[in-house]
Amino acid sequence: MTDTYDTSRAHGRIRARWVSDGFEKDSFEVHNTMSYAAADVLAAAYGGDASRIPKYIGYLYAGDDKVPPPITRDMTWKSVKQIAKDIGGNIQVNRFSRKPSTYVSEIVDSNDQPLYTGNVVEFHAVSRSGVDGEYGADISGMSNFAGPLHSGDTIYRAILLGDGIPCDDENKYTVLAMVDMAKDIGGSKTYRKKPDNYELAIDWRVTFE
Repeated sequence: MTDTYDTSRAHGRIRARWVSDGFEKDSFEVHNTMSYAAADVLAAAYGGDASRIPKYIGYLYAGDDKVPPPITRDMTWKSVKQIAKDIGGNIQVNRFSRKPSTYVSEIVDSNDQPLYTGNVVEFHAVSRSGVDGEYGADISGMSNFAGPLHSGDTIYRAILLGDGIPCDDENKYTVLAMVDMAKDIGGSKTYRKKPDNYELAIDWRVTFE
């Protein structure tokens, strides 16, 4: 039997920016919310079962301005797809574009004395406009889900994903963490829209105590 990992000992954040042909703009950082499922996945990984470790970053988007529900820790792939359906959106799922990196992060006090040391794993992925991307739901336009990701679409969430249950659309992926992509302007949330000819690159860092 595998014990449950205490997710209070793990925390994450993303660094995101728009990229195009070697250019970057509008870099920003946001903290994530870890799911309840992440505790089981991390505990299993410590026990040698790597079947559901992070492998993808998903982008939840829609063509029009919507207000998605608040992020909760009981997030699942089924609930994420339902949100996408409710707002007329979709989820683009991207495999990591390079091998995850690991390093040790240390925070020091004003006297340069170490206060905390943690092991960090960093994942990286980039969105892909158009039909060449992999999507979590139908993009044919014959359903309540949005078509392929295009310029002008609004990005609502970034989602850290592992594999789920094969051949089960409602549980195809395991949702490990999620980030709200809104920026606060004057106390009100405004979501970022995809600029022409730019893709969204994300470095997702998870720190373990």
